Amino acid sequence: KLALVALAALLREWGFPLLDAQVSNPHLLGLGARELPRDAFLAQVRTLAAQPCDPLRWRKVAPRAAADCL
Repeated sequence: KLALVALAALLREWGFPLLDAQVSNPHLLGLGARELPRDAFLAQVRTLAAQPCDPLRWRKVAPRAAADCL
């Protein structure tokens, strides 16, 4: 639980708009997860995948620097 909360906080700070948990369950919903209709999810993934991103940003960096990837 702590690792997921920390990951979500870091991704939010970096400006990542989406974290795909894949399978909805009461535990994730209790942590604040939201279900998206498949069409809405796929539209978001297409939009995000089309944005340029430097793969080297995935190395350990200062949290605010990764927001440049979006």
